[in-house]
Amino acid sequence: LRRVAEKRGLGVLRDATPEEYVDIVEQQADSGNCVAAVLVDQGFLSQQFVSCVDAEAANFGQTVFLRVSADECGFCDADVIPIMLVYRNGQLKHNLVRVVDQFADPRNFEQQDVGRLLKKLLLK
Repeated sequence: LRRVAEKRGLGVLRDATPEEYVDIVEQQADSGNCVAAVLVDQGFLSQQFVSCVDAEAANFGQTVFLRVSADECGFCDADVIPIMLVYRNGQLKHNLVRVVDQFADPRNFEQQDVGRLLKKLLLK
């Protein structure tokens, strides 16, 4: 079952351009699946967060995870990155600017912290 989901792009983190990201949100609108887009840069917090998302993605087989360059989306202010956008049925449900601020210690979080946040956002 997991392999079928992965073939459809579910439960795995993949790279996307801003144009692909928009297309994927539209394609998934009627599927009931979530799309979680993580806008990142090359900074430490972005890389740490996206690494944790990558490790947790397999636990969410009804979600398409996308890693998108924040710069390519027009976000150049490092103070707002990483950003997590969660869509369900094509509608934006969560817009978490500087998503790491959701953690008790935004500079020292672990995979399980990210996993708890993803459960809260994606399993509603």
